[in-house]
Formats: sequence, structure tokens, C-alpha cells
Amino acid sequence: MTAVREARRYPLALKLALSLISVLAFLALSEGLLALMGVGTSTSIEDPYVGFSAYSPLYVPDGDSGYLVTAESKTAWFNRERFLKRKPEGTTRIFCLGGSTTYGRPFEGNTSFSAWLGEYLAAACPTRKFEVINAGGISYASYRVTVLMEELAKYEPDIFVVYTGHNEALEKRTYADLTATSPLLLAGGSILGRTRVYSAIRNLAQPEAASGEESNERYELGEEVRSRLDQSFGPEDYTRDDELMANIGRHYRFNLERMVLQVRSTGARILFVTPAANLKDCSPFKSEHGPALSAEQIARFEESYARGLNLAASDNHDAARKELEAALALDDRFAGAHYALGRSLLALGLEAEAQKSFERAIDEDICPLRAVSNWRRTLREVTQAAGVPLLDFEALLSDAARASSGQNIPGLDLFLDHVHPSIEGHRLLARALLDRFESEGWLAID
Repeated sequence: MTAVREARRYPLALKLALSLISVLAFLALSEGLLALMGVGTSTSIEDPYVGFSAYSPLYVPDGDSGYLVTAESKTAWFNRERFLKRKPEGTTRIFCLGGSTTYGRPFEGNTSFSAWLGEYLAAACPTRKFEVINAGGISYASYRVTVLMEELAKYEPDIFVVYTGHNEALEKRTYADLTATSPLLLAGGSILGRTRVYSAIRNLAQPEAASGEESNERYELGEEVRSRLDQSFGPEDYTRDDELMANIGRHYRFNLERMVLQVRSTGARILFVTPAANLKDCSPFKSEHGPALSAEQIARFEESYARGLNLAASDNHDAARKELEAALALDDRFAGAHYALGRSLLALGLEAEAQKSFERAIDEDICPLRAVSNWRRTLREVTQAAGVPLLDFEALLSDAARASSGQNIPGLDLFLDHVHPSIEGHRLLARALLDRFESEGWLAID
């Protein structure tokens, strides 16, 4: 009987293997035929969450010189760069992507970590050629970075350094029911979208997609950033919306996973940087009371909160702590109270507790212009699952704060405002990137 079962099992396995080979061969043949017929793939930059009204290249030909330069129309958001479209032989080309931190704000690219990285690479490897190109866009969020990455993939990249996460809530948008779809299914659709077979089937089933009409399911964004802060009275445009924040987090995860797929398709390497922020010297931009509070609870909160602030102002931080904790027991969604408590806890030498309060203040900020803890956790999860390196800039600055001020919570000693590092902060990041390149085996240091 055992021999009979074995005899039956192997023919079945063989049939399954032959069937799989036949399907793959058919798909490969179909891809080839469709290519000959001029059928392209669905754009691999397509985002199932949002659409874009238009896209124009960041880099354009500089006459007949063979060089690419930053398009004049893009210089309000990007540094001016110039490099050969055809990469010189023996050159390692590195693109740095992200938002205004990558750009180098509030200064320009010559003080950014990408500029420092270029200098460090030249000093560490004087016999090799490196191009470090700053492609950081002011106010660019991850969904715009992925679009730009598709363009940069055409320019023979070797390494992408990505610093993104602070701008995810900067542009106004809404999400359709698509946000409830499994991220795995959405990523699968992105992979299928790279095939001509999928593109042909999709165009037959949805002729409006082939004609360039936007899906009603996606919110359409303009070609360039329109910050909510520039279209209103600043933070006043923001109100508490926990569902929107959850959807933004899902979108961020999808974009990070899509970046990994994009880079791997080029054969290049990618390294992410955790977005760091000023914790102790930047209060929340907007605070709101939590939902379902009674007028009496709000009045009691305001009394304790005001007393706590007054006590802290007179350096009576122990008493201030008690009042602020009493206020938060009534309403733990008020960002300003968490920040004030963090300041008093830090003054009392309770660094770990202060760190938690500062982090909670960022998470409860109604105008989230700093990456919330959930998004940073997502970045760690995605990089770990994908097996790509993540440089912990938060830990780096924590160590630097300890060395400069005796406590490990960074503030204006390392930041110029809420998220933009000082020039020294950029230098530290560049040095850490050089070390990480070496430890990853990406560079043969002389």
C-alpha cells in the first residue's frame, strides 16, 4: 500500500509542477508579445490612496551637454543639482531623498547631511568617485518621495538614503474605503502593476484608467505641495481626527514598502533614517480636549493645568508635577499638558518619565508636524521585515544630547526648530551614514 501511495503522490506533484511551469511560460510569452505590440506596464508610481494631477521631471537636460539639472520650475522646493545622465564609469551614485531636513532647511544643501556625506566619502575613499545628490523636497511626504524615486531609478543609482516621516499630515486629503484593504493586497497590486498582462487586463476592465481619467476612489493632489499651513490660518485648520491619522499611518507603511520594492527592482541599495525631532524645547502646535468631556471636567482640568503652569514658571516643579498629573487624570488627550509635565519631570531629573511625556505630547498634537511614535514604529517594522538597514538618528541625537548637556533628550542644542537639525546634527548624521555604509559592506574604505 505504501508503494502505491508513493506512486500516486509523485505523478500528482509532477502534474502540479508542469502546470505551474506552463502558467509561467504562458505569462512570459504573453509579456513578450504584449511588449512587441507596444503595450506598456501600468505606471509603477501609481498610488492606490491618492492620485496626482500631473508630474514633471525634477531633472531635465542641460542643453546638449549630457548633464541633467534641476528643473527651474522645481527650485522653490529643491536644491539646484547638476550631474551626468550617463553615470561616469567607476562612480558610486547616491541619492538622498526626503523632506526639508534632507533639503537642508532652514539653510540650503551645502550644510545638509548629504553635503557632509560627500565630503566624508571623498576623505575616506580618495581613490574612488562618489556623487551624492540632494533630492530632498521641501514639505515632501513619503507618497511624493515614492513618485520621485521612480524618476531617479532611471539615473543609474547605487544607493538611496531616505529620511521621511515628518510631513505625512502636511497636505489636506481624504481616504476612500480602500484604506481598509490589507496592505499585503495593496502591495501585491503594486507588483502586478509592473506586468503588461495585468496592465492589459486592467485597461480592458477599466477603460477610463487607460485614458488617464482618475479613479473616484482616490483623492487628487496637485503636482507640487500645497501645505495646509499655507492655505489657512496655520494650525487652526487642524482638528482632532483619529481615523484620518490611522489612515495616514497605513498610507505611510504602504509607501515605505513600495520604496523597498522600487529600489530592489533597480539593483540599488536603500537605507532609511528614523525622523528625529526636538522633544524638550518645542511645545505642541495645537492642543484640544479629548472627546466626551463635560463642561465641569474641562473647568477642573483648566484650573489644575493653569496652576501647574504657574508653579513650573516659579521653578516649583514638584508641586507643578502634581497639578499637571491631576489635570491629565481628567483629560489625557491634551497635548500641552503632557509637554508641560515633561518639562517639570526633566527639571526634577526624571529623564525616562520626561521622555514619555514629550513623546505623548507629539502623539496628541492636533497639528502633527513631527512624526508620531506610531509612524516611527512602522518604519522600524517595515525595515526589519524587509531586511534593509535603518539608521537610528533618534538614538544618535540622544547620545549627542547626553554628551553636550548631561541629559539625553534633544532640544535646541541639536535642533534649530521643531524638526530641522543644527549644522552639527547634520554632520553627525553624515558621519553615521559613512560608518553604516562601511559596516554594511557597501564601501571598501581605503
